[in-house]
Amino acid sequence: MKKPLLFLLAAALTCLLAFGLGYVYFSKMHGRSLAIDDSVKAVDWLRREFSLPPAELEKVQALHREYEPRCMEYCSRVETSNARLKLLLENSRGMTPALQSALDENARLKAECRTAMTEHIYRVAAVMSPDAAT
Repeated sequence: MKKPLLFLLAAALTCLLAFGLGYVYFSKMHGRSLAIDDSVKAVDWLRREFSLPPAELEKVQALHREYEPRCMEYCSRVETSNARLKLLLENSRGMTPALQSALDENARLKAECRTAMTEHIYRVAAVMSPDAAT
């Protein structure tokens, strides 16, 4: 009983992590955030991939809608931090207190974002049945 649950949790974590990393990559490469339609497509992909029944899908959608503004806020804050860091790096000839502060802040924001995303992944996995991945 534990192995299927662990497999489901690992599969859900892997999929959601891939989605999160894809989101960050897309945002960086194209200079914009994913549209709401893309977010809906991601939840639809989870539905198809894990054969989620309607009740579980509703719970996953609710969790996703709840988390999305938080995710967008983190993305915005990280993008702002990245821009500040880039500007400091372009105008600096060595490490300065301002540059060190910007590096620290950027790392802190990214760690907060990863933590929030991991918590979200666990919440989503918790509403999925152990049989969802089979």
